[in-house]
Amino acid sequence: MQPTNRTVLQHLTKEQISPLEAFFTAQWSDAWRDFARSFYVTLITRPKPLSMDASAELAVQLVYGIARDFGGTQPYIPSGAGYAFEERRKRVLELIKEGRDYLEVARMTGLTSSRVRNIEREVIKDRRKKTTSKAQESIPGRPKTETHPKGAASPFKGL
Repeated sequence: MQPTNRTVLQHLTKEQISPLEAFFTAQWSDAWRDFARSFYVTLITRPKPLSMDASAELAVQLVYGIARDFGGTQPYIPSGAGYAFEERRKRVLELIKEGRDYLEVARMTGLTSSRVRNIEREVIKDRRKKTTSKAQESIPGRPKTETHPKGAASPFKGL
């Protein structure tokens, strides 16, 4: 499942965020409020969103679940940079496939044209490796090649 293109919390109006904030009490920590807001934004910007009231209630329930499961701990939450990189890479390839030039793709993805070309080269190189290795494996009777560690004496030396 792919993450949705969600809006930024700061773009919500007071009216939009008020159904959620109605659930906040004085006992709610800043961390709970931050999690609830994050869940809420995701829920209301889904392709088939729930109502704002239902999204607010679900966001609160999710915070209670997080509190029960991880309360008192400090779990590390990765930023998702690797995922974001892979998504941008896919977008670059889609745009190139559409016939757009490197400069246009760069502008549309926030990359340099040099980086766009490098992404394309990496993909071509990976495809060639896969194609070559599959072709070599499929040759009947072809012995599997052995690799020797760097510096190891060649078995053919002195023949």
